[in-house]
Amino acid sequence: MSESPTLHSRLRVLVAKTYRAEKLFSSIQNSAEPKVKNLAFLSDVANDIRAREWRNSHHELRDALNDILTLGVPSEVSARVTALREEFTSRYGSDRRDIERGVIAINDTAQREEFAQVMRFSLELVRLKARAQVHKAIADELTAILSSSGRLPAAERVTGGDSANIEAAAGGLAAEMSRAAEISESSSAKVLQMRPRRTATAR
Repeated sequence: MSESPTLHSRLRVLVAKTYRAEKLFSSIQNSAEPKVKNLAFLSDVANDIRAREWRNSHHELRDALNDILTLGVPSEVSARVTALREEFTSRYGSDRRDIERGVIAINDTAQREEFAQVMRFSLELVRLKARAQVHKAIADELTAILSSSGRLPAAERVTGGDSANIEAAAGGLAAEMSRAAEISESSSAKVLQMRPRRTATAR
């Protein structure tokens, strides 16, 4: 039996996973215009940034996979999926280097006590980390598909059958975003409790 149907079926499953992840992060993203009222606002901004990166990457992946599935030659399908995997692996490496440079920049900026700039750099690092996470999840998923279809050299194959890296990573990030929101709300409450109460002026 040809391996082509197996590879196609795995790619179609990945398209479905990608679509669900894309919808998940579209629903998480806050559509309301943010207003700075408490520390929870920063969590909302960070969550919007994360959701946008994951949604956009999954949309890009789904479009690429749908184009690949229109190809009729198995060798072309395999070559295109391999190239896609290499592209996302390369992006992940670039993302990690950007994060390392960003950490150095934010530390230097904090030493100069330029805290408004620190906030700007922090949000940029949130974006870079989310981008790195989704690029790695996609690269791992494509590696698992190629491995299960026998399209990778033995040294590069993964064990354990098909993975669910995208859905597991998406679920983990959603939980992380929820925890961040809870921490921000708790911090905001503590800040309010620490504020001195105004006392009435004696007349």
